[in-house]
Amino acid sequence: MRTFAVAFLSTCFMLTHAQAADTWDFADGYKEGCSSGSMLQMNQCLADSFAHLDRRMNDLYAKLLRSLKNPKPLEESQLLWSKFRDAECRFQVPPERSGSAVPYSRNSCLIDHTVRRLRDLERISPCNGCVEFKSELYQ
Repeated sequence: MRTFAVAFLSTCFMLTHAQAADTWDFADGYKEGCSSGSMLQMNQCLADSFAHLDRRMNDLYAKLLRSLKNPKPLEESQLLWSKFRDAECRFQVPPERSGSAVPYSRNSCLIDHTVRRLRDLERISPCNGCVEFKSELYQ
């Protein structure tokens, strides 16, 4: 019985510790940077942050399309990712919700997914036949 109690408490501690150490919200830094001022100002700050990240991602995506020998799989991937991001953010922040914090939550979701996608796009590089680049365009 004592062994079971120790194992149970250890498991509870590890789960609590793992949840406290969760750093999967890639919007955290942006939310911290937009945490002062009125709700309207914080909403605008996050909207501006998302617009900047979205431009950055689209620029990188365009560069990759020009650089790849076969851009079709990336085009398909980006289209599906975009649909997923939008659906996921509609799930997390349903359109019928109202209130001054809704734009903040929606932009936080969009930022989180966009930062993840940017990270994934930045990792695309030539490797033994994985992704082929036009050698004159790849840097």
